[in-house]
Parts: sequence; structure tokens; C-alpha cells
Amino acid sequence: MGPKLSPKRFWAAIRNFIRRPDTHNLQDTSTINIPIPSTPRTPQDIAVAALPPHELILLSFGHQFGAPRRLDLQRGESPFTASTGSGSGSGSGSSTAQLPGVHIMYDVRSMANVPRRIKQTYNGTSKTLQQILFADPKAREIYSATLQSITEYIVLTVNSEQYKDDQRLLIFVGVGCELGRHRGVAVVDRLAVDLQDAFSTSTPRWNVQVVHRDLWRGSTNDGTRKRRKGAG
Repeated sequence: MGPKLSPKRFWAAIRNFIRRPDTHNLQDTSTINIPIPSTPRTPQDIAVAALPPHELILLSFGHQFGAPRRLDLQRGESPFTASTGSGSGSGSGSSTAQLPGVHIMYDVRSMANVPRRIKQTYNGTSKTLQQILFADPKAREIYSATLQSITEYIVLTVNSEQYKDDQRLLIFVGVGCELGRHRGVAVVDRLAVDLQDAFSTSTPRWNVQVVHRDLWRGSTNDGTRKRRKGAG
């Protein structure tokens, strides 16, 4: 810090500053609207932001090996888990291990399959296969409808009267093709990216998990090539 000025010298310095020609270029900032970033303001907002994320589990499967059962909301298999404040884990919902089924299910067998040589070389996790699959306009249309349907389901569930701020959502989505190795897998992988991005700013957060139930069932060494041409 510099030396202290006496009141007389201080006001003299102020007058000299005002007389400077460049002071006429000073701008009045009192009317400038400075945006303030949206941050949690209330204790409730802060508490909600600190809660564990919701869980969205995307399951690919092959109809040939059996579709997962639909979860029955009448039996209490709802997307609502116990409130985080209960401590006991009891409530209107259940844990992941107790819910081997899905809340909503989609059939993507109407998507045109990729060429046979591509199927024999790649599975649905391959970027090469995904690029070829979604190059088809009908496949993109089916995918877009599926993405929109899941998004609407999540929004409706969050806005449900049953939903409480201290509850975690646990939603299971099934996507099936014929064998569960190509189309269904590709769709689930893409959904995981798009849904995670769509809800990236939501509070609480969403944790998107992917399960490929039948990805490694069967191979070209155990008779896969003998199955009918449209399977995959």
C-alpha cells in the first residue's frame, strides 16, 4: 500500500482526476444488465442438487431368447424407489436386483438389418455397424420415435403427483431385436448417449446404465450362420 493521503491532498487528487480529458470517456454502467448464472439459492434447492442421481437402465435383448417381462405397476413395481431419507430401503419401489423386467419395451425388428457380412464381422456396439444401420431413413425414423417416447415417459414420471423430491427414480427400458446382438444393441448404445445428454442439466442428475443381455449368446462357431437370414 502507498502512503496515506491527508483529506486535503485526497480531494485535490480527486479534482485533478476529474479534470483529466480521458475521464469524459468513462461509461455509466449502472443501467447495464449483467446476467447472473442460475445457481441453487434456497436450502431446499441445495439439498435436491446433492441427492443421488436417478437411474435409467437400458436393456437390449433378443426376442429369440425370450422378452423380459413387463413390470406390473399394480404389484408395486413402479419407477419410484424408497425416499433417500428413510434409511431402511423400504418404500413403494424395489432395488435393481428385485426388478428383472422393464417398465416400457420397444421392438426394433422392423428396422432393416445390416448386410450379412457386416453382421458376421461386427456386433451392435461397433461404430461401423451403427453407421450403416442408421444410414437407412426408416431406421432413423424408428430411432427418433423411440427416443421421443422414452423422453416423454421420463418427463411424465417426474411430473407425476406420486413423485417427491426425496425419491429416486428407477426406470427400466427394454429394446429388442431378433437375436439381441445387432439392431437392439446399436439402438441402446445410441439412446444411452442421447438420453444422458438430454438430461445432463436436470436436477437431480440421471445415471444411464446399459445392459446387453444377449450380446454374447451364440456366435459364428455354434451355428449362428445357420439361422435365418433376417435374424440379428
